[in-house]
Amino acid sequence: MKLLVAVGAFATMTVASAADECLTAGGYNICEAAARIQQKFANSLPMQVSDNVTVHSALVFGRRLSFHAVWAQSNAE
Repeated sequence: MKLLVAVGAFATMTVASAADECLTAGGYNICEAAARIQQKFANSLPMQVSDNVTVHSALVFGRRLSFHAVWAQSNAE
């Protein structure tokens, strides 16, 4: 019985820390903002940002935005 209580307390602490990562001191939810930015940005992909760089995808991991881009250059360049 004591083992189950300890496991339940650990699971609760893990969920709470994940939620805390998203909130700023002012209560702004960065995770939700990142998801909104990703959704708007993803509608315009693939996007060529220069002659040899194209952004292909945008992903959200919690409060982090991750972009996948291809840098296309020849061997001479």
